[in-house]
Amino acid sequence: MTLTIQGSRGEDTAIIAPDGPIYMWEALPWRTVVPVRENIGEIQRAALSYKRRNVINRRWLRVSKLVLEDLLNNKKYSTLREFRIKNDMQVKLRLWKTRHDWTNNGKRMRI
Repeated sequence: MTLTIQGSRGEDTAIIAPDGPIYMWEALPWRTVVPVRENIGEIQRAALSYKRRNVINRRWLRVSKLVLEDLLNNKKYSTLREFRIKNDMQVKLRLWKTRHDWTNNGKRMRI
């Protein structure tokens, strides 16, 4: 399964193996495919480097892989910055929003 994410920095693509780890491409600074289970620390360090760039809120979301595609394709979310596999059925995501993503007719949006 391939997910296309429309983020503030362009298109990001995540590849989900049927029974394997999630790989993220173009959402990381080095623009490479990284296996999550083996490189969780690197992904977290990369996400921290974006901490002061247009970020006004950060929220951890724990979802199942079945609803991951709907979550990432939702336009009110920005680029997927950090994610972690908890077990075979759940993925822990950290989705950061930009200021533009949060405004809706001048009102603050909440999730």
